[in-house]
Amino acid sequence: ALELARSVRRRGGRVAFDNNYRARLWPDVATARDAMARFLEQVDIALLSLDDERAMHGGDAEGAIARLRRSGVMEIVVKDGQADAWVATGQTVERVPAVPNVRVVDSTGAGDSFNAGYLAARLKDERNVTVLRSPKAWLVIHVMNSTRKPFSDKRVRQAISLAVDRQEVLQK
Repeated sequence: ALELARSVRRRGGRVAFDNNYRARLWPDVATARDAMARFLEQVDIALLSLDDERAMHGGDAEGAIARLRRSGVMEIVVKDGQADAWVATGQTVERVPAVPNVRVVDSTGAGDSFNAGYLAARLKDERNVTVLRSPKAWLVIHVMNSTRKPFSDKRVRQAISLAVDRQEVLQK
């Protein structure tokens, strides 16, 4: 992955990074920190989970931003679950308030969904803080396992789909 990131940057591409630390996949936290530090030298946009940052480095969002800036990362987003997020570009750091009154049913894949929305908007050259405040960045995904009841019944999936007023969701 490191050589691929180097190759992408040599050719003028940009590299995005999601910390996604899972302790059970590493021999120890020091090995994970070392590997990620080497990779961060090739990163343009870092999309961090504050929980993962705390597990690896301790500290807070501001500390994570300072550490990544020292690694040369130019754009940093730190997500704190349902709480606020931070966006750092250049010397600017902005704390972006969380969307209020959101009822989370299942947060599985929420970080990846956020990252996809954020990167898609950045590819369109939208300004990062504007992106964070727009509905497309606060993506809501409903995933159903269609191999198990009741979701194996197509009519149930269709009923759930019809029950969501998409216009109302987009207007909020």
